[in-house]
Amino acid sequence: MRTAADLLGIHVCVVRTREASSDPQLPCTRSGIEYRQIETDELVAAVDDSELELDRGFVLDAIDRGDFAFGAFDNDNLIAYSWRSVTCAPHTHDLWVRVRRPYNYAYKSFTRPEYRGQRIIPSLILFSDSVMLESGWTHRVGFIAITNFASLEVGKHIESHVIGLGVFATYFGRCFSFRSKGVVKIGLEFFAPASAS
Repeated sequence: MRTAADLLGIHVCVVRTREASSDPQLPCTRSGIEYRQIETDELVAAVDDSELELDRGFVLDAIDRGDFAFGAFDNDNLIAYSWRSVTCAPHTHDLWVRVRRPYNYAYKSFTRPEYRGQRIIPSLILFSDSVMLESGWTHRVGFIAITNFASLEVGKHIESHVIGLGVFATYFGRCFSFRSKGVVKIGLEFFAPASAS
């Protein structure tokens, strides 16, 4: 699968979803960690921290689209983040993802290396679900490359379930994709933005 992705540009992913809970049980038991939505000024400041891997253009574009960023903080230090979109968001430069209500799309999660292995991202994702639920976004959807075993393991801690597969490739600015029946049913789509052609 990795060879196909590398040589042919064909990517196979597992699509998972979960119904949000207003009172999730967070799997991270570390005390002193606060989960909350990241404010715009905090996001702009975070791009100056190279360890967080946040590109200024990406952050500003996400803010302009109305995407949401949620973070885990340790003594006001941003240690992890995860993004949500209720419309569309980039997976890569030439491949985007579109969702429709009541689904929101979870993407681009990151944890500082020294905090990894503590189930902070699963906790942050579940917390984010509960906040999105307040605005009527009842289900989260995301996808993971079938070869990304570490991220596939996260699904066990956030009680999401597999609804199908997505296969996609982009050539010369065009997106070619296959979505299994369950993925089509919830309205998740892969597409190439006009700027990629």
